[in-house]
Amino acid sequence: MVESFEHFLKSVAGEDHHFMIRPRWSHNYSIAGDLTKFYRNLICSCSWIPDDTWDAAWTTDLLPEGDDPNHSVFSISFPRLERLNCLSHVTWGHEIGHILAAKWDLDNFTTLWADVQSGIRLAIEEGVSQNPPKQFQPKFKKTAINNMVSHQFERTMEILRQGLKELICDAVGLHLLGPALLAECCEYTAVCELDESPLKIGGYPPWRFRIRTMFEACKNQLVLPTDGDGPAESEGALGPYLAWLREVEYLVAGTTDMLAMQNHVITREAYRVINERWNDIRGEAIAYLPNEFTKAYDITARAGELAQLVAKLRLDIPPNEIGQWPDTTPASLADILNAGWAHKIAMMKTGGATQENYDKMSRLLLKGIEASFITKKYGPKLLNL
Repeated sequence: MVESFEHFLKSVAGEDHHFMIRPRWSHNYSIAGDLTKFYRNLICSCSWIPDDTWDAAWTTDLLPEGDDPNHSVFSISFPRLERLNCLSHVTWGHEIGHILAAKWDLDNFTTLWADVQSGIRLAIEEGVSQNPPKQFQPKFKKTAINNMVSHQFERTMEILRQGLKELICDAVGLHLLGPALLAECCEYTAVCELDESPLKIGGYPPWRFRIRTMFEACKNQLVLPTDGDGPAESEGALGPYLAWLREVEYLVAGTTDMLAMQNHVITREAYRVINERWNDIRGEAIAYLPNEFTKAYDITARAGELAQLVAKLRLDIPPNEIGQWPDTTPASLADILNAGWAHKIAMMKTGGATQENYDKMSRLLLKGIEASFITKKYGPKLLNL
């Protein structure tokens, strides 16, 4: 599925963005880049290379004919252990969000911080005055208080910025790939501490907060039509999957994550801003997507198509196309991934989630993604032969 996803990522980020997908030993997903900019800056620091010589070489000798010398190259990593588990690779939707989050941060964070910093500073000063440092002599107390206020003020900005970046990435992945990202997040965090303070986990939002934010964004599409318009096969194919996702509401009803963040003024103030501004911020970030992706993936609207793909998986057929031959269309990446999750949850509900069946489903999904991409890429060319 690498070529298919590289094409998908490029269509989201823009034609001047290129991607390399590689395995890594640690069990984590990540994105690194812009590699082009990094290596250009690195080599430009070699002062013995004349600027004119380097510029001429960069724009001619080092690039394929017709390529843009200002293009960007990103490396997306995934756990080697999950090489065949494409349902986990829905996380790549989150990783592409880092590019959009960086754009939003560059364009908007300074303005946001200028708007909220006075209120944050007052809250920090009030908190420090109530609990001043005790390890300093009285004559150094004012200096110690000022140092503490400055440190907490800067740390609040860092927590706010990091939290917004991760939440934007979640929002972008959910927007592009639908509830499949929420499903993967729920599965991944089954063994994680859900309510850890951002101060203890590198500034990342608590998992319960992230899951709640994603659930709120897509909960309205987790119920199939009940007015008779939806075909019965859609309920049978997607019913267990959507019911399982609706149970997330019980998980996020708890507020222990918010209570943990209320315990320190840094996280309390940072997430007060996030809660107040999130809807506007999310809209600003999504607006960076190309026109073809401005409308969010809606699983309810795709219920009929997804039912066809789930039916193929049940018959051990790769879910690569929708319709009946010869009137068929290649299945989209988001459709295939959501159909895969629907089939997986159905197997869990019926007791069929054996390792053998799961491995078979993974191979079928990989074949479906590859075949769908080949059809999209070469189908029009074959028709012209």
